[in-house]
Amino acid sequence: MKKFSKTPSKFLTLAILSFSFLSLAACSLLETPNTVEDSLSTTVVVPTPADTPEPSINEPAVNDSEEAAKEPSRALTVWVLPELDLDPDTPAGSILNQQLTDFDINHPEIELKVEHKSIIGQGSMIDYFSSASNVAPKILPDLILVPHNLLPTFAADGYVYPIETLVTQEDIDDLYPVGHDLTIINGERMGYPYAIGGLTHAAYNSAVYSTTLPSRLDQVLNTPLKPAFPASGKDGAQLLLQLYLDEGGQIYDEEGNFAFESTPLLVGLRRIQALRANGSISDEVGEISNHEEMWLDFKSGNSSLILTNNGRFVTELQETADLSYGQFPGSIGGLDPMVEGWIWAVSSADPARQALAVELLTWMANSTNMGDWTYTSQMLPVRQSALERWPEDDYSRFLDTEIDRATVKPELLSSNVGSILQGAMQALFSATDPQVVTIAENAVKAINEN
Repeated sequence: MKKFSKTPSKFLTLAILSFSFLSLAACSLLETPNTVEDSLSTTVVVPTPADTPEPSINEPAVNDSEEAAKEPSRALTVWVLPELDLDPDTPAGSILNQQLTDFDINHPEIELKVEHKSIIGQGSMIDYFSSASNVAPKILPDLILVPHNLLPTFAADGYVYPIETLVTQEDIDDLYPVGHDLTIINGERMGYPYAIGGLTHAAYNSAVYSTTLPSRLDQVLNTPLKPAFPASGKDGAQLLLQLYLDEGGQIYDEEGNFAFESTPLLVGLRRIQALRANGSISDEVGEISNHEEMWLDFKSGNSSLILTNNGRFVTELQETADLSYGQFPGSIGGLDPMVEGWIWAVSSADPARQALAVELLTWMANSTNMGDWTYTSQMLPVRQSALERWPEDDYSRFLDTEIDRATVKPELLSSNVGSILQGAMQALFSATDPQVVTIAENAVKAINEN
């Protein structure tokens, strides 16, 4: 076990994470603890998944003397993703550590345990829930942090519980629309969003094109911009799906079956092929498989307009000259950004423990804590008031607009459907004059037969 340190409310400057074009002055809004003075009663356990023992179904999580020494409702166990930085020596970990410490100080009667748990594998969340839910529930947590795409599975398996009546209307009303989309499963609010990331938008070279980006790909034909994207990778499939949806294409029918349409997909493919035909998109783009290769292509000057995401953009902004941003041009207008999310979910059936779990999750996700932590960790807040904690600048205002219209990245992109769309994009780049109609029809047929 690793014990973290309680610290008073002193702060570190977060200037290292400021955007380079903001003159760094705006960073004074967010500060983090920089001293360690006390010992922390909050215990953080970080097991190595491969060495974690299988959950025991024969022994209780605590022995009888320990159980008698405290009320069951006073122990609060939290499982979080390994990606969540709990290191007090890092800026983001320091802020998170301080927030947990503040909660612990205000709840001396609670034994708070925060443990890193992976999603799958030996000793993972799914491993424990599937093994111990019915026979040894005491070893399971009261609150978990999970990726948004796992929430439906956890809800269907009965591992998490609705929280609609446990959170305030103010906390619900403050969410961006995508916050509701991330957490409502079959009409029930099964969690509360903590942060989002991967928000897609355009990055472009402002030395090549200094005005506002065109909203449609066909308008790019009349500019010096040269688009690029990972055409041979998964991000190429995502771009094609975004173009398909921008053209009004549907994914499912009323029965929930795949119901892709040929025409919207055909239009999306033709938009890209038109840019290839006039030389705006080079054939080498068909060989780009990931973001690393795309950014290398951009920095070399071969391309000047790319589809990126907020986290990578901020990182590149530190070292790339003449870098600007905007909505990536689509078929009808700027493409709707896609995001992924982390969700707090209550995993205890006991009402007293549920109340404690919700108290902690609403503390961690209040506007101040969410705003400070997301800014430092390069994640995005999903509460409108949390973004107001960020320095007020042009990029923050742009993010506010984009989060407000963001959509949840579909899980189907990680399935066979994503592979089919990826294959369609590769087929487009496999010939100088590809048979676009055939590519679209074959892809739609293959998807709808899934």
